[in-house]
Amino acid sequence: MSASSRILASGPLSLTQEQLWFLAGMDPESAFYNVPVVSRVRGLLDIDVLRNAVRGVVTSQAVLRTEIVAADGGAVQRVTDRTDIDIDVREVVDEKAAAALATELSSLPFDLATGPIRVSVLRWHPERAYLVVVLHHIACDGWSMEVLFSQLLGAIAAPDSGAEASTELAPPTYLEHSLRQRERLQGDHLDTLVGYWRNHLQNAPAEIALPHDFRRPETGRHDGDRVDCALDESVSERIIGIAKKWRSTPFIVLLTCFAISLSQQSGDADVVVGCPVANRNRREDDGVVGYYADTLALRCSVDASATFREVHDAVKAGVLGGFRHRELPFGMLVRSIAPPRSAANPLFQVMFALQNVPRRPRPEGDGGLSYEVLPDARPTAIFDLRLDLTQRDGRFLGFLEYSTAIFTRQRAEAMHAHWQAVVHDAVADPEGPIAALGNGGADDGGFSADLDEVWET
Repeated sequence: MSASSRILASGPLSLTQEQLWFLAGMDPESAFYNVPVVSRVRGLLDIDVLRNAVRGVVTSQAVLRTEIVAADGGAVQRVTDRTDIDIDVREVVDEKAAAALATELSSLPFDLATGPIRVSVLRWHPERAYLVVVLHHIACDGWSMEVLFSQLLGAIAAPDSGAEASTELAPPTYLEHSLRQRERLQGDHLDTLVGYWRNHLQNAPAEIALPHDFRRPETGRHDGDRVDCALDESVSERIIGIAKKWRSTPFIVLLTCFAISLSQQSGDADVVVGCPVANRNRREDDGVVGYYADTLALRCSVDASATFREVHDAVKAGVLGGFRHRELPFGMLVRSIAPPRSAANPLFQVMFALQNVPRRPRPEGDGGLSYEVLPDARPTAIFDLRLDLTQRDGRFLGFLEYSTAIFTRQRAEAMHAHWQAVVHDAVADPEGPIAALGNGGADDGGFSADLDEVWET
């Protein structure tokens, strides 16, 4: 803690934070849980205006001035009154140098005892720069980043508005969430949640049987890459239409397609897919930066003799049941079930996400600046596969992220092509049998099925 700052409140971590604290502590020098946002800025970025804007955001978001320190074998969070965040301003020779430095800064580990946010400006021209904002995941989620940048860019565009309000420290809203969560998750309510999930996952496969190109490393590796994916407008419209007709959602329709594709490629009739949820259950939390999000382990039963509609309805029932019982933190679920120890992620190894974070208002004026968010240049993959989509301009777009420790790019592209084929076939005949979707299985791209031969090379 800075000598000039005071502790205003302290208390336990949230249960989701606690799990992340444990995981991050296994490799404290890793930057795996960093959440960087690198924006290319065009226009004259006034550093004093930026500094005041950052101060205003930190003032209004208590989690950004919260220290996390070890205590009694665990950790506690301490909310301080420190609102001044150092802005690291550097002059570089060109954009290539800025990009390299941005990747380096994004990969520096955090000392959470000093705070969870860093801000840098890398400038190679008076009106060209990178704005690099890095948070630790223990203080944010996807929803949080939308909140943060809405506030930050608004303050930069209109530096004279709300100046008086920004001097008043906001209450420790996230700490209050942590206390409220711990109070709720006990007794009969906790037993009900645990009972639901234990029943939902009873006898589910511990690991999906997708074909691997390399033996899974004994120790966790997070090397990854991505295959870009996009569904054309007509297919996207049909997905939306099917969801409306069946009183469903595009998320459930797309998850059903993903589960069928995974089942056909693995031979598993049961597929467990991790799906992130916002977990902001109170309207008062909508504008708060903090780590609220969690993951549901959704079991999808895929009967090879069923129709697409029948599989969809089974998936829908699982999604609705899971959403009703979403309060149980994933870490608590893992401890309750205690699956066999493995180098694979527990309970599920594939994830599906359809990003639907509400777009928050941006300032009407831009202060003479334009921002372009750049792709994360750090190739990582926490899961074997992650299909991440968003709906934009009438289409579903995104990427299939894959672990390069177990899959080649050729394999990932073949898996992506199979999923695309399932989607196209399903929307063409949504009442038809799933055996007819995607030709019933993935082209292995010319790979040998004898994995022992691959592993021995």
